Amino acid sequence: MALVIFLLTYAVLGTGRVPGLAVNRPLAALLGAVAMILAGVVPLSDALAAIDLRTLGLLCGLMLLASTLADTGLFDVVTHALVRHATSGYALLAAVIAVSGVFSALFLNDAVCILFTPLVLILARRIGRNPLPFLLGVATASNVGGACTITGNPQNALIGTASGISFAEFAARLLPASALGLVADFAILALVYRATLEAPSTPPAAAADSAPARTREPWRLALSLGCAAALLAAFLLRADLAVAALAAGAVAAGFAGHKDAGLRGVDFPLLVLFAGLFVVTAGVRRAGIADHVTAQLAPALAAPPLARLSQLSAIALVLSNLVSNVPAVMLLAPALTSAHSTQAWLALAMASTFAGNLTLVGSIANLIVAELAKNECPISFVEYLKVGVPLTLLTTAIGIAILYVQAVP
Repeated sequence: MALVIFLLTYAVLGTGRVPGLAVNRPLAALLGAVAMILAGVVPLSDALAAIDLRTLGLLCGLMLLASTLADTGLFDVVTHALVRHATSGYALLAAVIAVSGVFSALFLNDAVCILFTPLVLILARRIGRNPLPFLLGVATASNVGGACTITGNPQNALIGTASGISFAEFAARLLPASALGLVADFAILALVYRATLEAPSTPPAAAADSAPARTREPWRLALSLGCAAALLAAFLLRADLAVAALAAGAVAAGFAGHKDAGLRGVDFPLLVLFAGLFVVTAGVRRAGIADHVTAQLAPALAAPPLARLSQLSAIALVLSNLVSNVPAVMLLAPALTSAHSTQAWLALAMASTFAGNLTLVGSIANLIVAELAKNECPISFVEYLKVGVPLTLLTTAIGIAILYVQAVP
């Protein structure tokens, strides 16, 4: 029974929907969790204990902080300031990739995609350019940039709490791969869409002027930035990730947010998705299914460093595109916990995040961009592959090479 529930749940996670039913990914995870409890695979007490509240707290705090910063107009100001200096399609693409990558490293990449996609559509429309390469830039750069920090994406938050790797070490080890990955992202998008980027358009400055960006009450922006700086300092001082994020998010939302905003910036469906997956994964472990995944990892974890990195990255890449990267990390995490290898944890974070760029459905960030842009600039599965396949293979190879050179135990 556990295997049937597991397969049905992860089938919906892979497709994102059930034809004829109002079932999306969060609801599928919740239904899977309930099924595990009702079938007797996981007792209710064990199901509640399986939910990692520290990971959920970290995600919730980051969402609160990011939504408050967005409400103050920070993202609008930064985006418009960079675009104002973009004198060509290539310069605009570089600005979009840089902003998306940097902000995704600081906050959740899903939140960055939600905030930046409408801005990119507006700016591209006003300067008379096809928004497609810039939308793909937001999606891919958010994945690449978010790979280098524990706060960059949900699966890294999970790895950060499970592995015990400090925020500073995590960022220091994976920052080179993300930085080079953003360069590779620009090069591939510029090559694939060179005709679009070289097409004439109205001056970008006119578009920036016609879409004024301003902060809403500078003191609120200053307070929000102060909370963000305090959170970063807390991470560097190895404070508890969940407590620090919740404190920063709550203070920012309570003192710098609008009174009507409240918890509006929290993506509750994402938290439900995580909670449900924790329970489903617990059922998979109790039924012994996860042991088969662990058995597949055992030879890779015992291999020499380069072979270990390559095999683990390949497994993470394939599994992430079968069941999405968050469930893949949940399945692979138990084997890595017993291996006590920082290098293996970093390889899983790198590969599972970069794997999100392989296909349009490889990560939630990609789907967010596609969903928000579907009316104005639909992104097809095949069109995405033109960029996704070479970018994923190249960035994963870069990540493997950098982790190997670092010789992290």
